[in-house]
Amino acid sequence: FVDYLARIRVLRSKELLRSTDMPIHEVALEVGYLYPFSFNRVFKKIVGVTPGEYRKQSEPGEAEAAASTHGDRGQGEG
Repeated sequence: FVDYLARIRVLRSKELLRSTDMPIHEVALEVGYLYPFSFNRVFKKIVGVTPGEYRKQSEPGEAEAAASTHGDRGQGEG
């Protein structure tokens, strides 16, 4: 049950992180965590990145920028 509840809280927090400018500690409170460090730890365990990193990755243009930095392999050989 605890894992299920954590996953539900993380799903809701992902929505809030993408759709609002709400500070991370307020997102944590909104989804039921009293302590932001607990929220950060659980979020990273489930998602693989911190809430702040997730928000940055979710910003428009971030995925394209990250992909373009890896697309230059092999340039200049010949």
